[in-house]
This record gives sequence, structure tokens and C-alpha cells, in this order.
Amino acid sequence: MINEHLRSKEQMLRLISFIASIETYVKKRAKCRDFLRGRTS
Repeated sequence: MINEHLRSKEQMLRLISFIASIETYVKKRAKCRDFLRGRTS
């Protein structure tokens, strides 16, 4: 019972960190794109 709870909690944390890393990646790409757009214009 407790093991199941811990396992699901671990999966939840892994999912959260995965989503957070994707958001960070997207933000970095957007910042890079804005930087390039600012240079070309």
C-alpha cells in the first residue's frame, strides 16, 4: 500500500520535472528567436 503511494508520487515528480524542462526549453528557444529577430530587423 505505502509502496504504491511512493511509486505514484515518484512518477508524479518525474512528470513535473519533465514538463518543467520542456517549458524551460521552449522559453530558451523563444528568447533566442526574439534575439535573432531583433538583430535582423
